[in-house]
Amino acid sequence: MSRSLHSLQPGLLPTRSVAGFEELAEVVRMRKADGRHIGDWALRWHDRDWLVAALFSAGVVVSASPVWAQQQPAMIEADGAAEGVPVVPRNSLAIFAGIYTTGYWGRSFSANEVGYEPNYVVAIISSRDLIVTSWGLRIGHESGIALRFGREISFEMWRGLTISYGARLLGGLVVTPRFIVGLSTISNAIGIEIDRELEILNGDVDRLIYLGSEVARSLEAIPDIEVFYRLHHRSGAAHFWGNVAAGHNATGIGIRIRY
Repeated sequence: MSRSLHSLQPGLLPTRSVAGFEELAEVVRMRKADGRHIGDWALRWHDRDWLVAALFSAGVVVSASPVWAQQQPAMIEADGAAEGVPVVPRNSLAIFAGIYTTGYWGRSFSANEVGYEPNYVVAIISSRDLIVTSWGLRIGHESGIALRFGREISFEMWRGLTISYGARLLGGLVVTPRFIVGLSTISNAIGIEIDRELEILNGDVDRLIYLGSEVARSLEAIPDIEVFYRLHHRSGAAHFWGNVAAGHNATGIGIRIRY
C-alpha cells in the first residue's frame, strides 16, 4: 500500500513543514532544478528534455502518417484470403479513455478491489503490425499521445513494441490479447504519481517504462473494428527506472479501426 504524503518515513524528505500540495510541488521543482531527481547510475535527463520530447513527437507523427504506413510492407504476410478468412489490416488507429487508480499494477486489474482517483486519461494510439502470421501472431509497434486531466492537467507520450495473438472462437468472435512494452514521458506528475515520486529522495516519474495489457474483441466477418479493455501502466520496474517502485495505472476501454 502506498504511503500518504503525511506519513512519509523520516529522512526521505528534507526537514521542512509540509502544509499542502503547493509546498510538496515546490520540493519536486527544487529537486529537479539541481538534478537530484535521477539516480546516480542514470544520465542527467533534465538536460535532454527537449530532445526526448522531439523524438517522441516525431515517432507519433511518423507512425500515424498514412503515406508511411502504405510504403512500409509487413515482414511476413498473412495468407488469410487463401483460407477463406478475411485478412486483418496491419495498420490501426485507436481512441482510449480511462480513469486512474490508486493501486499498483496487479491490483488495478480488479475493478472491485482498487480505489480510483479523480483523474482521467484520453488517448490516441497509432499502431502497425510488422510481423503477421496466418495463425494469429502479430508483432509490431505503437505510438500514443494522451491528455491526463482532472484535479491536474498533464500530457503523456509513449512508444513501444507490441505482441498480440488473435484467437478465433465459436460464433465468429475473435479475442485478441495484446501486450505493449516501451518508454513513456509526461509533462508533469499528477495524482498518486506525486506521492510516489516524493517517497524517494531521488525519485523521478517524468520518464518511465510503459507497459500496456489489453484484451480486444472483434468479429471475424468485420476484422477492421475492435473494442478493447486496457490497463495503461507506467512503471519504475522496482526502482530500475526513475528510482521509483511504481508509477501510475489507468483502466479503460477503447475502439480501434484497422486500415
